[in-house]
This record gives sequence, structure tokens and C-alpha cells, in this order.
Amino acid sequence: MSLCRACGQDHTLNGAPFGSFQDHARIYFDLTAIQEDDEELAFEEVNIDEEWADLKPDLDVEINDCQQSSSVVSRTIEPNISTAFECSDGSGTGGGSVPQYFSASNLAELLQSSSVGRQILKRGSLGPLSKESRNELVGIIIDRHYEMRLPTIEEVLRQYAQAITGLFREEIEETYFLARSGTRRNHSGTLYKHILNTRRKKANYLQFIETISGNPPKTVEPPPKPSLESHFLSAKALNNLLQSTTVGRSLLSRASAGPLSKESRNELVNIIVSRHFELKFPTKQEVLEQYAEAIKEVFTDETKETYFTARYGTRRNHCGKFYYRIVKTRHKAYKRKFYEEQHLAKVTRRVEPVQNVAVSSASVKARVEYDLPLSWLERNAEPWDTAEEFWRRSFVTRKLKLGNAKTAPEVLKKYRHLYSKALGYQLIEMDFRQLAIGDSEGLRKWNFILPTLVTHLSRPYQDDMSKAIAEHLNSCSPTQDSVICGVLMLLNHELQPTKVMRNFKPSVRTAQQDVILFGVTDEQVNAKLIEREAMYALYDIPIGPVLVFRGNDFRTLTGSYEVHYEDVVYRFDSAVRAIDVLVKFSTVFGLEYSKICRRVWLFICSFIYDLPVAEQYESTNKLIRLLAPCLPEYDQELGFEEVNIDEKWADLKPAVLDLETNECQQSSSAVSLTIEKSISAVFECSDGSGTSGGPVPQYFSASSLAELLQSSSAGRQILERGSLGSLPKESRNELVGILIDRHYEMRLPTIEEVLRQYAQAITGLFRHEIEETYFLARSGTRRNHSGKLYNRISNTRKNKANYLQFNETIFGNPPETVEPPPKPSVAPQFLSAKALNNLLQTTMVGQKLLSKASAGPLSKDSRNELVTIIVDRHLELKFPTKEEVMEQYAEAITEVFTDESKDTYFIARDGSRRSHGGKLYNRIVYTRQKAHKRKLYEEQHLETLKRRIEPVKRAVVPSDSVKARVEYDLPLSWLDLNAEPWDTAEEFWRRSFATRKLDLTNAKTAPEVLKKYWHLYSKALGYQLIEMDFRQLAIGDSEGLRKWSFILPTLVAHLSRPYQDDLSKAIAEHLNSSSPTQDSVICGVLMLLNHELQPTKVMRNFKPSVRTAQQDVILFGITDEQVKAKLIEREAMYALYDIPIGPVLVFRGNDFRTLTGSYEVHYEGIVYRFDSAVRAIDVLVKFSTVFGLEYSKICRRVWLFICSFIYDLPVAEQYESIIKLKRLLAPCLPVC
Repeated sequence: MSLCRACGQDHTLNGAPFGSFQDHARIYFDLTAIQEDDEELAFEEVNIDEEWADLKPDLDVEINDCQQSSSVVSRTIEPNISTAFECSDGSGTGGGSVPQYFSASNLAELLQSSSVGRQILKRGSLGPLSKESRNELVGIIIDRHYEMRLPTIEEVLRQYAQAITGLFREEIEETYFLARSGTRRNHSGTLYKHILNTRRKKANYLQFIETISGNPPKTVEPPPKPSLESHFLSAKALNNLLQSTTVGRSLLSRASAGPLSKESRNELVNIIVSRHFELKFPTKQEVLEQYAEAIKEVFTDETKETYFTARYGTRRNHCGKFYYRIVKTRHKAYKRKFYEEQHLAKVTRRVEPVQNVAVSSASVKARVEYDLPLSWLERNAEPWDTAEEFWRRSFVTRKLKLGNAKTAPEVLKKYRHLYSKALGYQLIEMDFRQLAIGDSEGLRKWNFILPTLVTHLSRPYQDDMSKAIAEHLNSCSPTQDSVICGVLMLLNHELQPTKVMRNFKPSVRTAQQDVILFGVTDEQVNAKLIEREAMYALYDIPIGPVLVFRGNDFRTLTGSYEVHYEDVVYRFDSAVRAIDVLVKFSTVFGLEYSKICRRVWLFICSFIYDLPVAEQYESTNKLIRLLAPCLPEYDQELGFEEVNIDEKWADLKPAVLDLETNECQQSSSAVSLTIEKSISAVFECSDGSGTSGGPVPQYFSASSLAELLQSSSAGRQILERGSLGSLPKESRNELVGILIDRHYEMRLPTIEEVLRQYAQAITGLFRHEIEETYFLARSGTRRNHSGKLYNRISNTRKNKANYLQFNETIFGNPPETVEPPPKPSVAPQFLSAKALNNLLQTTMVGQKLLSKASAGPLSKDSRNELVTIIVDRHLELKFPTKEEVMEQYAEAITEVFTDESKDTYFIARDGSRRSHGGKLYNRIVYTRQKAHKRKLYEEQHLETLKRRIEPVKRAVVPSDSVKARVEYDLPLSWLDLNAEPWDTAEEFWRRSFATRKLDLTNAKTAPEVLKKYWHLYSKALGYQLIEMDFRQLAIGDSEGLRKWSFILPTLVAHLSRPYQDDLSKAIAEHLNSSSPTQDSVICGVLMLLNHELQPTKVMRNFKPSVRTAQQDVILFGITDEQVKAKLIEREAMYALYDIPIGPVLVFRGNDFRTLTGSYEVHYEGIVYRFDSAVRAIDVLVKFSTVFGLEYSKICRRVWLFICSFIYDLPVAEQYESIIKLKRLLAPCLPVC
């Protein structure tokens, strides 16, 4: 007998268990609200120890008591809570005096005993409690109620409510408990509802226990942690898991096609890891090995090591796709949790003060005090003292629209009469201080940092402007304002501008002219402002406030310093004051700084004003480190709070659509009348026999079409476009959609004559249209009808068939009819708020999103997750991407998430917008494009597999005759044991290519192939076998070495230019001398190409020089000892930087001028000798290609150029320098 690990009971039926541990645990854990703190963020092997959590205090029912006496249960758990509440006279307690169960002092002590309670006390001292705080308070009280086993009677709840109002003066007693009266049948209030919900949960729990065990359990023991010998994932479970998703089904369809592609493997790992986190399995070696074995069983062409490799010996951590994905997901979840907390804190700072104001006192006096400042500010600006006082008092109401560039125009317009005042900047400073997001007195820091900043920026410059500024800063007569001006301009050298657009990166000079505008008269200032706006409009840069210093330049300042934004102008007598107001202006309204000198302003914001900035640059951080010691010490706490990842339990369920099953079943009979199984079968001949041989009735005409189009805005637009000429493709599709909608609405027969009347009506109304575009009947050579109308009906029916299949999957019983109801002209309910709520409840991500619905606007990442869930469902059910559907989605989101805006998710196209917009529409378009590219990639992948596998299959399945078997086996058997005679070896090598092909061009199998045929490759003529395989692979030009004679003259002329180093100078002189041999020219060109195609970084801290690359591309040596020493030195350097070793050229001689005529290719113990440098290069390229070996990373670009240009081999990496060199040499080659 085996006991269930979830409930401790025996659930065997005829000796066989009817449920698994996972099945019971999933339900049991969900009901008992198990929560686990998952902190597996280390790369080391980590185990999840799941602590048993009893029912929360609000579910605190002693099961033992339930068994010992049913009367106890009846006293504490009533089926209807209303029957347990007695009258207010205390009759429920025997009619005597009512004892004191709870008081305000008891509540204060209770709240002081927990961190949550202390937070509630702190919030209560500031004003009315928020909804969340009230729920937490009620939860604490009800927990204590069940712990103390107090009677659940009216007087107890009234005492709870009175204690709350006694401690929190601004709370209302009726909010927490309101007794029933004459017109009120039941009690109400937060306390009553909480107890009622608690008892329902308890009843469900007891029913669950009784269902799975047949009798109430004696004890409720925590489920033991599953042993690691348990099956966390079997091949059958993996197959079921993949069948539950469209992506998984697509993966299963490729299981027999060969090894999965990289993208398919990533999708498979995503599905399994998501389940791993949802079920909170331990990340142990045995678990991940089970995952890898399950994959190996389902996908037989996959290898276990791809997905998991345990650590051993020198390997400190596990590896493989599973382990890396789990670690990455946990780090991402940790960062996401931290980001969400910051987002919620920001939303809370904005929303809570407004909530406190909204629930202020109900008295008329309080309402007047609340409304008066806003109403006065909207109409008045004088006296200024009153304006400042009302501005301060109205901050909590206005705060929600501050710090947002989208609402800035609205705020500026509403209070323009205040902001345009000369003292309007005082209102901005007041808001900046009350926002409390930076140092409002940051301008004082200039006095501390200016001397160090001037010293740091006083260095030689190339341009005249910067030279003049540096000289002025070090002169004996600069004013503080001119110093500030000069520093602001020179900072653009230290913090250089970044790219504004792909084709425009501003110069330092442009940034200096942009950071400050100079002008003496108003006309000069206006001209420069207009010029700046024109440049910003050209490069699509948002316009923010700008500094204007009166004077011709930094040396002739007149003492007037201004801040301009649109028509708002503030004037100051100090440059620092102007900078101060500009920063606060941009922060309060959420405006962007100029992208041209953006780094300078980000430095000022982050260092001077301690404002948070999203972008971090090394140059900014370096400057901050330089200036930080200049500031006086402040007590700054920079530690982060501990963050915990709380992952809620979520069952593996398919997405469930909210469908009205009754309507589907009721209308099924009507559907069967108009929707046939095959559309081609119902189209009759053109003689009208489809209508019983009688005269064909008039179903549709041009006038009917005109009336139909006039009844909708889309139709009227089509009529307008049709009057101008031929309809565009989009208009034709919309026209066909309107017709087919009307066709199904009127339930017209789907026969050839009807479609022909539709097409004739279109051509009758739109003279430029062609009838055959819309309908073309089948004829002798045409087996099926065609045209837009026919294709639309066919596609509609396919979608309906998918709909029926989905309906059958959800409800378990297929409808009686074959087809779903006809599509009405008014869009059906594709997604309602209820359906969206159900959809989100089915996933762990969706549940987290729902928990944030009441916390304020969603963050950017949360919106993307919400859109992903909806779009996946949209594409899975193959719903049409129409305006009505998108609007339903957006409306459902705004109903569930009340703080979200509909325009964020969908914006319909209008006169100025050519296509729809919004997150939903953009994601659907992007997903479809990505799916199309993915389909093409998978097709290419399958073709590659077929090209590799099919020759082997043909070879493995030879004729059954003995002769054929001998002819097939003889070459391989002979080559395994022999190397002489060489002619026989070459013949058998050629005949065995189809069998050996699968192991070629793969660096992983290269050592095995070399070891197997070492006796052949190590021969002096072994390179001939490599050349033979290269020709049969047919992946490049096997005669590419002939191109050298065409390109050498141009290449020598191009590379013969002045060089700085002595070696390159000597090579260039040698190439232009009168006595170079062809081999020395090839050698010199190969070395000089490292100047043209310079080496790239090998490691983060190592980028080879050109000299190192020249020494690496060719090794020189006269004796074998010299060559051996250089090879050992090369191997040591490659091992130091973890570079894979490939074949290398060795030219005999001291250098390029003293070559002896022997040119070799070395790889491990294989050496091939030639009497020509070109021949050695030729064999090295073919050797690397046949075995799939990498070229040296140090001179990699040189070999990529030779491979792609000389041998026409495909290369994965493209470099501009290589492409440029190819364009230079391409005309030198003969035209084939």
C-alpha cells in the first residue's frame, strides 16, 4: 500500500493508484496557500527546501476538533454566517451583560506586535487608511479572532469596529461593521465579508479532504519533500506538456525530421523551465538529468549533453541549456521584482496623496478648502502671495500630472497665466521641492567643484574656440558667470555627444553651440531660436528648454541669463541660477534635454542635483569620481533592501476562452443550412442548375452595394477612393469583407451565381475594377473557383473549423453541426473583461498582473507581458486582426486594469495615420513577421539535414545482393587498414565520400576523423585526399588559387604606402624592388594585409597588434628546431588566451627576403610540404574547410578575406574593411 504524499491517504483503486503526487499536491498546495521564498540565485547547485505552511490564521481550523466533535464545528463554522449573529441586545451570549472582548488599547498592542501592524499605525496617523491597509487591518483582527476562539456574534464584531474607530479617528465604524436592520436582511462591512469568505474557503477545504479520502483525515501532516528518485519529468509527461501549447505541438511535429534547430531548442527549454518554476521543483543534478533524458527519449536525434552536463573535476558549476536558462531566469526575476517595487513606490507617491484628499472630511468646510485653491488658480494670478499659498496647497492634486512629458503641454496651457509671469519660476521650484526627487539646493555644489573642474578642463585643444575658452579660464580676469559658461562648453569635450540618428552624430563644436545660445538683441536671440527649432525638426529631436546668455560670446557677457521654452522666458542675473531653473523646469515637466549635448545635462542632473538618470556612461562616472572628493561629506545610505522572489503556484492549464456555449448549441441547426463541408462542392455550373433549374433570382445589385457602403464609414471611404480610380489592395480587401459579412448575415446560398452577382455589382459601381479580380468560375482547365470573394469564404470556413475544434477541446462535446455560426456584420465578443480575467488566472504571469491591477498604472514590462498573453491567444485561435477585435481587446484591458489607457494598446487609423497603432497591433504584426522568418529558417534547416542525411541513407540501404554489399563495405574496410597502393587509396576514398560526408565540416568530429585515418592523412600526399573531399563537398571554388595572378599587381600597388613600423616599411620596399620572387611577394602581401584588415579583440582585455598578427599569419624558420620552438611558443600563447589551434603556414627562411623555397602547412603532427607559397595557402584553406576548423583569431580577417574572395566560401562574419577591399579587387578578375 502506497500513501499519497499530499494528503497521507491510500488512493489505490484495484491495486493501482488513480492519481500522482503532482496531481494531489497541485490542488492541495493551492488551497493551503503555500508560499515559498525562492532565493536560488547562485551558480552553485542549489536545492529548494519547501517549508510546510499550515493554513493561514484566517483558515485556522483544527481538524482534530472536527473529528472529535461535530458540535464544535457547528459552533464555529456555520453554513450561513448570518444565522450565527445575534441581536444587539446581547442575547447571543445568554442574555446577560456583554463582556468586553476587544478595545482600542488591545488593537494598538496587537498592531505593535507585527511589522505590518506598525506600518498601518504609521499610515493611520497621516489620514484615512487606504483600501489595502484596511484589508490588512481586518486580516490581523480576524486572525486574532480565530486564535482566541471568540464567539462570532454581532457584539464582538461591533467591538472590533469601535476599537478601530477609537484608534484611527478618521475611519468610519460602518465601513467595518453594519448590523442588519429592518430593510437590511444581512449584516455587512469589511469584517463580516472577511469572515464569510474565510468560512467558504474552509468548507471547500473540508470537502476536498472528504472527496479524496472518503472520510475526514485524523491528522493533517505536511507532505514530505519528494525524493530525488521521483519522476519530475518523464517522456510521457513531456509529450503531454508539449501537446498543451501550439509551440509544443510544432516542436513535436519536427521530432522525426532530425536534430532540432537552435531556436527550436530554446523554445523547448523555455517550456520545460517555465513548468519547473511553476511547480517549484528543486534545481538538483538528478532533476535536470531527468529533463535531459526525457528530451532524449522524445527527440531521438538530440544529445543529452546539449541540455545538461554535470560538474566534474575542474568544472565548478553545471552547464547546459537547462542550467543556464534557470540561472538567467532567476536573475531576471530578481531584477524584475526590484524594478516593480520601484515602480509601485513611484505610483504610490503619486496616487496616495490624491486618495487622501479624495476621501477627506465630508463637511462643507473641508470640501471648500479642497476646491478653493484649484478654482482660484485657474482664473487668477494676483496677488502673488495668494497664488504661491494656493499653489503649495494644491500640490497633491496636481502631482499626478507632473514629471510627465505627455501631460506637460496640458499643464502649461492650463496655468500659462502663472508660468508666464516673471516670478513663474518660483512655482516650478516649489513643485521641485515638494516632489522630493533630488537636491533642491544643488546649485551650492558649484562653489566646491569649480576649481577642480577648471583645472581638469584646462588642457590643450585643437579647435580655436576651445583654446580661447581654456585661455580665458586661466586668465586673471574671468567672472564666475564666464567661468560657468566656459566650463559648460568645455564639458562637451569630456562628455562627447552621441549619435542622434543613424546618419548624424553631432560634433563637439555643434554641441558647444547648442548648450548655450548667445545674443545681444532680441532679434539675434529669436533668429538663433528659430534656427535651433529648424535643426531639431530636421533630426526629429524633441525641443526642451534652452539657456540664452546675453552677449556675443563667453567673454562679452552683459549679465543677463535667460531660460527659454516656447513663449515662457525667465531672466536672472546669475548663470548658475539660470542652469538651476532649467534643470528644475525639465524635471517638473518631464521634458527631455537636448540630445546633442545630452551627456552634459545628465552629468549635471545626476551629480549636482542627485536626480535619478536611466543612462549611465563611463565618461560621466569617471568625471563624478574625480569631483566627488571636492564635496563636503553627507550621510548617504546607498544600500539596497533585501529582495525576495515570491512565485505563486499556478496549474498547467490551457488558455480558456469565455465562450457562450448555449448560443453555439442553439444556433447549430441554423448553421448547418448555410455552411457546407467543402466549399467547392456547393458551387454549381454557370447555367443556374444550382438553383433547381429555374430562373436565377436577383440576390445583389450595384444599387444594393451602394446602399450597403453608405451605411458605414469604411464603406463611404471606399466609395470616395473608387471615384478617383482603381481601388488599392487594402480597399479591395475591406470591400470584400463588407460583402461577405452581409452574405452571412442575410444567410444567402453560397453558390456560383451569388458570387458572380457580387462581382458584377462591384464592377457596375466601380468602373475601374475587373470582374475576374473578385470571382472567376472554374472551367475545363481550372479545377476550382478563384478570386477574392471565393478565397475569403474559403479562409473564413477554415477559421471556423479551427474555432469548432477549440470549442470541442474546452467543453468536451462537439456541437451537432459541422460549422460554427455565420460571422455577423457586427463583431462578436472576441474578448470580454471576464474572459480576460479567466485567461490571466491560468498563468503565473497573469496572476501577478492581476495582483497589480489595483496598485496603479502597469509598468512597461508588465504591459508587454499582458500584450504577449493576449496576442498569443489571438494567434492561437486565428482571430481576424480587425479594428473591432483590437478595440474589444483594449476595452477589456481598461475594464480589468482601470488605471490603463485604451490608446496605449490600440489606436485606429484615421486621416493622418495610414495604419493602426498601439501595443496590441504592433505586437501582432511583429509576431507574424517573426513567424514567417522562422518558417523560412526551419525550411532551410530541414533542407540542410536532408542534404546531409539522404546520401548516407542511400549508402546504408544498398542492394540485397552480395556483390552490392561487398562493393559498399569494401572501400571503408580497406581504408581502415591500408594506405598503399596510393592509387587504390584514392579510388576507395572517392567512392566512400557519401558515407564519410556526415563527419566532415564539423570541428567536433575532426579529431575522431583524423585519428581514424591518421595513416592516410600523415602521408606526404595526404593533402590530395583533402582536396578530393573539398571538390566533392562543392561549397567553394576548388581552383581559387588561379585568382592570385590576376589580383597580385593591384593588391601590391594598393598596399605599397608609407608605414610607421620598420618591418612593414621593409616589406613595402621589397615589393617595389626589381628582384622579388612571386613567393616573396605572396608572403609580403599576406603580412601587409594585416594593416588593411586589422585584428579584432580576442578577449576583453587583449586586442592583438598588427605586429603580432604579422608574426602569427606566417612562421619563419630554417631548421626543424627553430620551427618546433616557434610552434611551441604559438601553442602556449593560444592556450593563454583560450584560442582554438588551427593549421598554420611555415615558410623556411629567416624572413620574407631569405626564403629557401620550402613552404609547409602544420597541424598537430601532420606536415605537408610544397614548393610554392600559393599552393601552401591553397591546402591550408581546404584543410580548415573540410574539417570545419577555425582560423587564427589573431589574423582572422585576413583568412576570411581569402576564403570569401579567393575561394567563394560562405562566411558568417561581414566586415566593412573586407567588403571595401573586395570592391577594389573585383574588376581585376576575368568575367566568367
